[in-house]
Amino acid sequence: MELEWLKKATQFDSGASRLCGTRACGVKVRHQCELLRLARSSYYYEPADEWKDNLVLMRKIHEQYTRIFLGAGG
Repeated sequence: MELEWLKKATQFDSGASRLCGTRACGVKVRHQCELLRLARSSYYYEPADEWKDNLVLMRKIHEQYTRIFLGAGG
């Protein structure tokens, strides 16, 4: 069963997205992480929401970048 799961898991792109949960495939999360050489904390990690100020700043940087490199004038 583990070999079958590992073959399926290696078809995906990255770490935690390969895991299927404890009951869904019959292989415990701990063991899935070991097979993938992935820290178990990666499975439980949930990214924090971006702060509104950061989003505004990133948008301004993007506007400057596209104006300079795409020749949108100046």
